[in-house]
Amino acid sequence: MSDHPVPDPATAGSPAEFVALLRQVRERSGLTYRQIQRRAGSTRQPLPASTLHTMLGRNTLPRQELVVALLVATGADDPEVSRWVDARRGLLLRQQTSGESVASGTEAGADPGGNDRVPPPASGRPRRWLLTTGAVAVTVTAIVAASLGAAHLVGRDGSAPSQPPKADPAAGTGSGLPANGFYRIRVAHSDRCLSERPEAGNGNIYQADCGRIFVDRALDRIDGRYLIRTVHPQEGPGCMGVQDASTAVGGIVSDDFCTEPDAKEFTLEPVTAPLAGFRIRPTHSDLCLGVLDASVWDWAPIQQEACDSTARGQVFRFDSAPPPASTG
Repeated sequence: MSDHPVPDPATAGSPAEFVALLRQVRERSGLTYRQIQRRAGSTRQPLPASTLHTMLGRNTLPRQELVVALLVATGADDPEVSRWVDARRGLLLRQQTSGESVASGTEAGADPGGNDRVPPPASGRPRRWLLTTGAVAVTVTAIVAASLGAAHLVGRDGSAPSQPPKADPAAGTGSGLPANGFYRIRVAHSDRCLSERPEAGNGNIYQADCGRIFVDRALDRIDGRYLIRTVHPQEGPGCMGVQDASTAVGGIVSDDFCTEPDAKEFTLEPVTAPLAGFRIRPTHSDLCLGVLDASVWDWAPIQQEACDSTARGQVFRFDSAPPPASTG
């Protein structure tokens, strides 16, 4: 076992293995992409969340400054950072000596010293950290609207569904389940709504007075399962999910990128007792979402719980809501 507080980069025999170890660094830190972005910003090593996501999703060597930013944000000391830089340099020199392609796409042009120019984003996702508040509203509303519209046209496997959802969210899907659209997700027993806590900055979900909702939410139903898409006023579009795809009772429910490796698919189970509404069940765990200790107070967290037919804090309702404003 390595004595290093983070995975040992010297064990990486290829760029893909190097990136896999970096993913372990992120996972072991327990930090979300957005939290790492904020920590990196505070250390003057900028690392936008979308850049980090792209970097950890590839099998090519990341630029040196991005590796350093991730390590510093997750608590690595100077000797540890130096080990990672040396390991990266060794892999890059090996590629250059063997004549292999050093990088692909936007990462082409890397050098052993890491003096790479900052590339444009690799996907169509907007560079959210450069958008004005008004531009964010226009962009994310269009993205969510396009996502919801696509669900009417194709199924999960790309084929046409037998019967697309109805356009009116209040009308349901014909099965008693809500259709695609924007909603306030209300906790039945407390009459409060799901929201992030603005000052927390961690994406975690709480219940709060419905007049103080911080993030807009929309249901996207595909093949009987739902994505709960989010529109954050600063961070942009994303999805609600269970952090790190936890299957444990007490698993944290939060908002992040839709491609973050969390569990983001849910089923809705209609119930009439102990209150009328729906249980929200993460499909990966077969547990239920609920309010911690069935609290009725603002900012009680939403978590993953063992399903209980008598639990009042596990019943939710969906109130139709308008899309977020498209102008700032």
